[in-house]
Amino acid sequence: MSSDEKWRPPTWCKLPVGRPSLRLAIQPPSPAAPTTFELSRTPYVVLGRQSGVCDVVVSELDISRQHTAIVSSSGATWVFDLKSTLGTFVDGVRVDPTKPVRCHEGAVLSLGKSSWRFVVSGVDQRHAGPAEAGDAGGGTKRKPAETAQFATLVHTKFVPRARQW
Repeated sequence: MSSDEKWRPPTWCKLPVGRPSLRLAIQPPSPAAPTTFELSRTPYVVLGRQSGVCDVVVSELDISRQHTAIVSSSGATWVFDLKSTLGTFVDGVRVDPTKPVRCHEGAVLSLGKSSWRFVVSGVDQRHAGPAEAGDAGGGTKRKPAETAQFATLVHTKFVPRARQW
C-alpha cells in the first residue's frame, strides 16, 4: 500500500445495521470538549495524521499516517492496528497488527504515545462475546480508572463531523 492509498477493509466489513448510536468520542489532549464521530453511518473509519486519506485526522507526529481502523461487521465492531510505528491500544493493551480486537462498550483507544483518547460507545451488547478475534476466553478488560475517567465522553451529544483537529 502506498502512502497515498487508503487502507482497504476486510470483505466482511458492513454498515453497522441496528446500531444507530455507534459513536466514537474524540478527546484531544487539551481541556477542550470532546467531539463525537458517528460510526453508525459508515462501515469503517481510518484514523491517522494523513489528511485526504484518513476519515479522522489527528495532526500529531506520534500518530502514523494511517494508524488504526475501526471496522464494523454484522454483529461486532473491531479495532485494527494498521502496522503503526508506536502501536494502537485498547484499554491499555496493545493491538497486534495481525489480530484485530473486538470493541466493547466504553472501550478506550489510544494511538502510540499520543495523549489523544478515543472512546467507543453504542456497541451492540446483544452480540457480546470474546473481545478478541479467535479468543475463546474473556478478552481484554478495562481498567477501572480509565473507565471512570472517560465515562463522561460516552454521553456527549452529536457534533457534526469535523475532518481535522
